[in-house]
Amino acid sequence: MKEMDELNKPIDNSSEENQPKDSGYWRSFKELYNDPTFDKTLKNEFSPEALQKPDVANMSAVTRRRFLALMGASAAFAAAGCGNYQDKGTIVPYNQKPEEVTLGLPNYYASTCTGCTSACGILVKTREGRPIKVDGNPDHPVNKGKICTKGQASVMNLYSPERLREPMMNKAVTNWNDVNKNVSAALSSAAGSGKEIAIVTHTILSPTVKRLLDEFKLTFPTAKIYSYEVFNDSARINAWQKSYGKRNMPMLQLDKAKVIVALESDFLGNDHNMLEYTRMFSQNRDVMSKNEFNRLYAVEGAVTNTGMNADYRLRLKTDAIEEFVMCLLNELVGKKKLSGYAMDSRVTSVFASYDIKQFAAKYKLDEKVVNHIVNDLAKFQGEAIVLGGDKLPESTHIAINLLNEALGNNKLYSAEADNTELMPLSTSAEMDSLVQAMAGGRVGVVVHFDTNPVYNLSPEYKYEEAVKKVPMSITLTEQANETSEVSNYVLPIHNQLEAWNDFKTRTGFYSMQQPIVAPLYNTRQKEAILLNWKEPKEFTETLYKDYLS
Repeated sequence: MKEMDELNKPIDNSSEENQPKDSGYWRSFKELYNDPTFDKTLKNEFSPEALQKPDVANMSAVTRRRFLALMGASAAFAAAGCGNYQDKGTIVPYNQKPEEVTLGLPNYYASTCTGCTSACGILVKTREGRPIKVDGNPDHPVNKGKICTKGQASVMNLYSPERLREPMMNKAVTNWNDVNKNVSAALSSAAGSGKEIAIVTHTILSPTVKRLLDEFKLTFPTAKIYSYEVFNDSARINAWQKSYGKRNMPMLQLDKAKVIVALESDFLGNDHNMLEYTRMFSQNRDVMSKNEFNRLYAVEGAVTNTGMNADYRLRLKTDAIEEFVMCLLNELVGKKKLSGYAMDSRVTSVFASYDIKQFAAKYKLDEKVVNHIVNDLAKFQGEAIVLGGDKLPESTHIAINLLNEALGNNKLYSAEADNTELMPLSTSAEMDSLVQAMAGGRVGVVVHFDTNPVYNLSPEYKYEEAVKKVPMSITLTEQANETSEVSNYVLPIHNQLEAWNDFKTRTGFYSMQQPIVAPLYNTRQKEAILLNWKEPKEFTETLYKDYLS
């Protein structure tokens, strides 16, 4: 770099010694232009310091020869590690190439993602029969080609080295015949002695799985189904049922909303229907479109993806959100008389004591932003929506429903699509009852249907201690987890790209799941395992597919 700096300096060509050499070999620009500093350096090439003997005591113990030997050994080990291919036979070209396969060109198969309760449609890209990428299905009416990071990364689970490959009994490898024989006997014994058979699941989205569980309970009358989610919509759904008398909540048409007020709601991040709502919201955020931008307000305690994308963000602790909604009701309905509810004293008396100015001062909120929210909700009646998050209690969601109803925002409720609940989640009291029954010896068999309650449930439940008192505990899972560590039987199940199923998340709409690749290991589909226990017979890979059809 110094030589380049010297080159960029103006050269004095007046003197003869600064003339470049006409020919010959030169090692630097300084030598080329006869720079005096180069001659000085050349004369001091062998300085007295360079001729002194090095201090061996302060030198490294690793010689040059030993260093090169270690480097060579490291390279050899690395090459050996890269060549550790898991031998599955000789790789040869197709003897008879499948009609649908063209070498070098990918194939795409439609299926459904099971990463969360949204059950988005996916397109799986394959090369010579191996899935390599997951993207959204543009023809799916829910996500319309969009997919979250969890869905895109789901293909990695298929090839994960942590996947279970063989059924385990008391931490020892066993075979499926012995498993089915022992489990069937335990189920019959528990049903005959009146002991409970507990099946612990997550949200049931498949009508066929629900039918299977119902038939399982008919075969084993003491069987009970317990379903849970770490984060769920139970508070919102219960509030909707109390407000409107039904549990199926309509979808929100956020693409038609000009004003959105998100109250502790991360609908762009982790809330239910995140992918669909993000797609709708972003339609009115396109700078290349002539449509007017929507306006997003976020009122939240913690920083969320929605809050970071909001036009205005107010920081407010979660337990004060309900008071904020009451202030909005009093300001818009009680004072501005923007709804017919203003004539009903039974309604107005509920929020008459709340004042929004005092509230803003109490929690040190920006009064200008609060006024913006009030004015926008008043101006865009029927074109605005107030959203409540999963963390809010049932009473807050009821107040939000009243606010939207009073302002006519129910026009944004979709009349064509609503969320379908096939089986309600278990209540806290029901989960407490399960743990008490296990601890008291009243449960003969517990089946963890691809769930991990030891990790998911609060330590206050003491689920791990209770499950150890059950004579037979079974965990159906892809990978070992905290619950499988305390289970008698650990049964490996198919990945989502190896399984059949159906899903219903909207009224009148079904989404299908199909296997993209044959099972890589000695695993079975979890629904097929349960079906085989219900109807003991010779197992085939098409068992659940035939039941599904």
